[in-house]
Amino acid sequence: MHKGILAYVIILIAIAVIGYIEIRGTNLSLFSFLKSSTSTTTIKPNVTQPNYSRSTTINYVSGCNGFSLYNNTPNYSVSSYCTWSGGTLGVWLASGTKNSIHINIRGLTTNVTYINSTSSYGCTLFYSNFTGPAQKYLVTIKTGSSIVPSKCTNSMVILNTTTKAPYMVYPFIYNGNFSTGTYTGWNVSGIGFGAYPSNISVLNAKGCYPGKPWNNNSVGNAASTLNCNLVHNYGNLTSYPFKVSKAFINFQVVSTDDPYAYVELLVNGTPYESVYFNTVNISTASSQASKFMNASIPVINLTGKVVQIRVVTQIESFLNYIAVTNFRMSNRPNLAPGIIVKTKMFNQS
Repeated sequence: MHKGILAYVIILIAIAVIGYIEIRGTNLSLFSFLKSSTSTTTIKPNVTQPNYSRSTTINYVSGCNGFSLYNNTPNYSVSSYCTWSGGTLGVWLASGTKNSIHINIRGLTTNVTYINSTSSYGCTLFYSNFTGPAQKYLVTIKTGSSIVPSKCTNSMVILNTTTKAPYMVYPFIYNGNFSTGTYTGWNVSGIGFGAYPSNISVLNAKGCYPGKPWNNNSVGNAASTLNCNLVHNYGNLTSYPFKVSKAFINFQVVSTDDPYAYVELLVNGTPYESVYFNTVNISTASSQASKFMNASIPVINLTGKVVQIRVVTQIESFLNYIAVTNFRMSNRPNLAPGIIVKTKMFNQS
């Protein structure tokens, strides 16, 4: 009996010693076995753990509507992408303090270049429209190498859905040669000048000219009241406002001696001067009836003022017509000018 009690006491002492050693940090398999035999096992749900060794790269590309790209380093190119759902976008450019800015817009799906041209506009101005399908576009601008004084310091391009040139005061005669094939930059009233400028090559191919084919046109397009029926209609064509910065407004004109067809200057929206031309009777040669002649209107006294050009035809008549193109400001007048029939000045008081 005493031997059994003694053996029991010895076992308890041994367990206590083993436990003490485990607490002190010694790894004893017996105590580990006792612990594992009495621990509670928690069964974890069968959840697939994420594979953190894999990564996904997401390319965030902005939309082309409201897209802008800046570059203020001379002779340097920057590029960026934008996405477009398809349709027409307006392109706005500024060369800033650089002498020029070149823009290239290319569709990555079609591999078509939609814009590839150079502008010297200093401040942000409407440049052109382009129409493209839904795709990603690569837009690249490159600045010129020269530094020029400018109040507009950023060289940039802006794309948005404002596809019509804003009615604002320009530092030049906007679309003065009608090279866009539209009257963008001009307001049209009446039907005299048609819905679009005339393409001289097309008119000549169709035989739509008086006497001999149109000639001496340096730009290819013109605003004309003469259609293929050789009858012109009434209407006005008025440029967007521009600020006079040079001594002359030069242009090309074909006009009969018609008191109801003339070129007029507006100052702050008010008639200032009307100029009547007679280019057809310069010579008896029939070619003069369709020959564009150089013309100039002195505007040095209007320097710094806001001016508009208005081309007017007031009645419908047979073989009385006017055609104009290539309006621009210059410090020198055109050579070999057409004949001015008369000039009417308005009271500016």
